[in-house]
Amino acid sequence: MIIPPGCTGNIQVLDVDIFNEFKRVIKYITGQLQFDRPDYKINRRDETLKMLSAVYRQICHPKLQPWAQYAWSASGYNIVRPPGFSTPAELLFPNNVAADCSSTGCNETSFIKCLYCDNLLCIDHFLVKEVHDC
Repeated sequence: MIIPPGCTGNIQVLDVDIFNEFKRVIKYITGQLQFDRPDYKINRRDETLKMLSAVYRQICHPKLQPWAQYAWSASGYNIVRPPGFSTPAELLFPNNVAADCSSTGCNETSFIKCLYCDNLLCIDHFLVKEVHDC
């Protein structure tokens, strides 16, 4: 299969939907870091890799399989479109996410919901002080 120049964004599965949602989650986390922890250096290699790793782990959750299948359907491949699905941003940052952090002894406000353990986590317990890996 040869993809004509300039059409990659319409045909490549990752370009159609996956990268957009991945970037949306990264931007939300980066914004939260700038707001809550302005001294945190996200531009350092280790911190960037920790954030990308944590987000990648979350978007690999089985709850997001229909969303990933949609990217194939939206790219024009002969795959049945999933009937209903939630995006990573909808699942990771639900409307009720601003509650107390689930970590023991933490009084911070949560900003993200782990898809694996369903805990609500603050920025410190998701990324800054420890990378959440349940």
